[in-house]
Amino acid sequence: MRTVYQLHVFLMQLDDGAVLHLIIPPVLRVREARRLLLDAEVERALASERVTREALRAAQQDGIVFIDEIDKIVDTSRGAAGSTSSNVSSEGVQRDLLPILEGSTVATKYGNVSTDHVLFIASGAFHSSKPGDMLAELQGRLPVRVELAGLTADDFYRILTEPQHNMLRQQAVLMATEGIDLHFTDGAVRSIAKAAEDANRLLDNIGARRLHTVLERVLADVSFSADKLVAEAKASKASSSSSSSSKDAAPGPAASKPSGSKGTRKQKQQGAAAAAAAAGSGTASGSGESSSSSTSSSSEEADKLTVRYEVTEDMVQACMKELLKHQDLSRYVL
Repeated sequence: MRTVYQLHVFLMQLDDGAVLHLIIPPVLRVREARRLLLDAEVERALASERVTREALRAAQQDGIVFIDEIDKIVDTSRGAAGSTSSNVSSEGVQRDLLPILEGSTVATKYGNVSTDHVLFIASGAFHSSKPGDMLAELQGRLPVRVELAGLTADDFYRILTEPQHNMLRQQAVLMATEGIDLHFTDGAVRSIAKAAEDANRLLDNIGARRLHTVLERVLADVSFSADKLVAEAKASKASSSSSSSSKDAAPGPAASKPSGSKGTRKQKQQGAAAAAAAAGSGTASGSGESSSSSTSSSSEEADKLTVRYEVTEDMVQACMKELLKHQDLSRYVL
């Protein structure tokens, strides 16, 4: 097997004695070292000044800045019932954003960045306020307003199924650490999506975050009783294994062929009793070894035992029906 040192010397000869400043362990394979050597060559070939200059140009000409939760810096008392009071901190943050949105030069560690051609996108739920509560100057710098529609049950279903590492898979992996093999039927997934839509409609619309609360409610029982379910399954498996091994170890009745004479029958009975005693001792020792081996194998199987738990549509509806029926109660639980 070729080592990395052989590849390193070969590359140095091709580069006319150029020294690669790279420390490579001798156990690293050539296939694994190619990526490290390629990165070192690319870093040596590219000029850092050129990369910085291109990054600054791309940020100034094609940059997009997304400001999330902008409603958190909006003063809710502003403009309410003729009130002219305003929160100093909220208004101060808005005024600090104004020059950046209008277009200014921001100093960074890589150089000055102009925000004249940067696209700014702001979003917020605006449950307790509205965009009109922002400063008039800030509203003028965000002229285009788009109101998004609430998520429907179909949207929630796609969120639960389409991503590779969706919330259902995360819950299944989490429960697998406790020995629970968690599964969701298609009807259960659609019921969870429908329950999330109903909860957002009846209560505050918190979007896809509602799925976390619904799943926690549906899986509350198995989450807090997973260790008990696994312990009961292991105990049941161990008892069934011990009963089957005891049945296999029990000797069957010995059959004796009747003889014509009394003396011969008596001798045969004595011989049969001695043979049965010898066979019984041999059977007992053999059954002991087999029982011990079966016990050890059953204990290993019990350690690897997983309990299958399937969430159905009826289970989801039973968990959410009573909560959504009473809005005041569901407000505290969900």
